[in-house]
Amino acid sequence: MRYHGTSIDGVSIDPDGLEVRGVDLAEIIASYRYTEAILHILTGKGRDGARGDILDRGFCRLLARLSGDEPALALSARAALLGSSAIEAVAAGLLVPSPFSLDEATLADLDIAPDIGEALALIAVLPVMLRFATGPDTAKVALAGMQAAQGQGQDQGQGLDFVSRLHRLFVEDHHPLAAQRSASLGLERALVGWHGGFGYLPPSVMIPRISIGTGVPLRHAVSAGFGAGGPMHIGATEYAVRVLLTMLSAMEQGLSANEAAKRAVAHIRENGLRLPGFGHPLFNKDPRPDVLIAAARPLLEGSAVLSAFEALQVEARSSLDLLPNIDSAMATVFIACGITDPKTAAALSLCSRAVAMLAHCLERRTKPAFGVTSRIAREHLHSLPKDWI
Repeated sequence: MRYHGTSIDGVSIDPDGLEVRGVDLAEIIASYRYTEAILHILTGKGRDGARGDILDRGFCRLLARLSGDEPALALSARAALLGSSAIEAVAAGLLVPSPFSLDEATLADLDIAPDIGEALALIAVLPVMLRFATGPDTAKVALAGMQAAQGQGQDQGQGLDFVSRLHRLFVEDHHPLAAQRSASLGLERALVGWHGGFGYLPPSVMIPRISIGTGVPLRHAVSAGFGAGGPMHIGATEYAVRVLLTMLSAMEQGLSANEAAKRAVAHIRENGLRLPGFGHPLFNKDPRPDVLIAAARPLLEGSAVLSAFEALQVEARSSLDLLPNIDSAMATVFIACGITDPKTAAALSLCSRAVAMLAHCLERRTKPAFGVTSRIAREHLHSLPKDWI
């Protein structure tokens, strides 16, 4: 594994693989809790369940303190009402000076630097900003409902953890507790799957990393990263959700999963479109989908969406010679969790990717303003390909 210009994460080919701080991303997806993965990538320390628990409780206390009138949340909602996409609305909300912070006890117990504490607070609040961007008319009610559900759970000795709270925020779920737990565990696998591994190659990481070098605040740099989310990057999750939902509708009308997959791929071919969530610009075989689906198997087992995804894999391989990438696997898990709004699914992926954005921003702050000294820049200028970017 060779990391390029960073000690945080990186890619290998032949065999295709991803690492975060020296640990195979497949292992992290399969076994790390989201808070453990966050601390691992931000601090560079090994997995620590006790510290993950401390952060989880700190995140929950922060969510419990939030008011729907917070300026950043209100601006995200206002931008959405004015016609901005969910991703654009979150980017707008990030430009408001943020009062969000973890409580002093959490910061002391974690013994972390102030800038890491600032990054952690942003990670906790980003999904809430997204909820205000995707449902501005109902967001305050959803936030209050999530906070009330936490209180009721504590009364019954069943307090919701951080990811369970997020699930409750996006999905009005009145199923038995065991079913809710299964769904939130699936959501946790999906969030871990997108949190890092590609170094600074993705636009959603490269652009914040460049931005922070100019001296902007962390929230400003993350806003720039959200601005990099488009149809060719991040947006594939949105369109993968749309394809799978179309297949599920056809299956409800009597088509088999295989027939629905053939119809979906035929439509793609007839219209000269790309099949979202399949193929990869770098990997011959993206190593993440198999491990993500396996890790979420308790949620997916026997589900119609898993049947649709598996049939689509077969048809994509036979008709287009394409293998699945992380976007189609994420879409499958999101739908199984009850997150069926395509734009919410894409933006929630970006909330997870913000973990890597912040890790790279913190590392980048320790380097010269423009990445290298003037002498090195002059020496290497002529070695860059003319069409490098």
